[in-house]
Amino acid sequence: MTTNRLDFFRQQMAAFEATSDPKEAIKKGYYIEQPRNSLANTIATKMILRPSSRHLLIGGIGSGKTTQLLMTYDKLNEVKDISAHYVDVSLYTDISEIKSGSLLAIAGLIFSKMLCNQEKTKEIENAINIIESYAYRTQELEYFGINLQDNIKQYSGVLSLESTQQSIYQKVYDSFKTIKNYISEEKIFFVLLFDGLDRFNNNQFMLNIIDSDIDLISKLSIGIILVGSISLNYSNYQDILKQKFSNNICYQPYFSVINDANAYEFFDNVLKKRSPEKFISDAARKILITYSGGVLRDLINLTQNSIEEAYLNDSDTIQKSHVNAAVEAYGQTKIFGVSNSELQILAKVAKGETFLPRTREYSHLLINQMILEYTYPKKRYAVHPVLLPLISQPLA
Repeated sequence: MTTNRLDFFRQQMAAFEATSDPKEAIKKGYYIEQPRNSLANTIATKMILRPSSRHLLIGGIGSGKTTQLLMTYDKLNEVKDISAHYVDVSLYTDISEIKSGSLLAIAGLIFSKMLCNQEKTKEIENAINIIESYAYRTQELEYFGINLQDNIKQYSGVLSLESTQQSIYQKVYDSFKTIKNYISEEKIFFVLLFDGLDRFNNNQFMLNIIDSDIDLISKLSIGIILVGSISLNYSNYQDILKQKFSNNICYQPYFSVINDANAYEFFDNVLKKRSPEKFISDAARKILITYSGGVLRDLINLTQNSIEEAYLNDSDTIQKSHVNAAVEAYGQTKIFGVSNSELQILAKVAKGETFLPRTREYSHLLINQMILEYTYPKKRYAVHPVLLPLISQPLA
């Protein structure tokens, strides 16, 4: 084992790290423009034209939503009179514990931070204290559960014991409005890009957050781009969402690498951008793209697992056998915990039967990427390719 070989493989493992921050991937030059018109271009263009509009971005986990959101953020900040702010909600609070008021409190904290190095009037200082007192975790009460980098604030002199959350909510909103109006004297359009809520599959509660937080933030003429779970696309709230977002609902589908030459080329370019020429053999590259199912994160995961297989087998390049081993292991992991009835559904869809996501069981298969939805060249559903070798075996 040579040091050079070890260093090279470590570099390749890092280049295909699926859990890494998408911001870092963009900085390293790994971003590849999507085929046809990307969602980043579409949303940014609409938002530049109407900076105070609101948009909902829906898509499956690993489909590339965060990357598109970050590219939208960059495009918006290139416009002189727009101040865009990317917000990963999971860095502020536990997504599983989010409640109505959390996004409003986070927005208040972001705007308060804009004034941290400026002289402030007593009115502004009081508004900031009110937002922070109800946003952060405190000894006396816990309202919106914000805990930035474990920076636990104590505001025993500010907190009051109102019996209803409505009065607290109104205080935070009024304080936020005071700060926003003070900053808005600069004639700047503000846009907040909320990421991370796609991990939240409670559609009713998501709608409550839109009814409360998003409506109030929008009321202050602040543009909003909100990322939501793919489950919203199969919920009973689609008509309501269309009204709330004025039809500005964008869907990030998976890429049909089998039926779309442009999508295949896009995935091929993703591999080429991150790995040296000839490191991945042509046969291995084809299998990686095919078995990714058009899921960007799965392409990255499978490639990293294949790199590990090559290293363990003393190979200096990734060959077909390494990818096949990675595909088999990945499929076993993905199918773990699937019920017998779900296996039956997968087997039927694999044989060409129609898939209609009308029940919780069917939706579960979609949300967990066992069934993939494609929209180009036309809408269709298919079993994730890594599962096909497993479900083709006789079911017990």
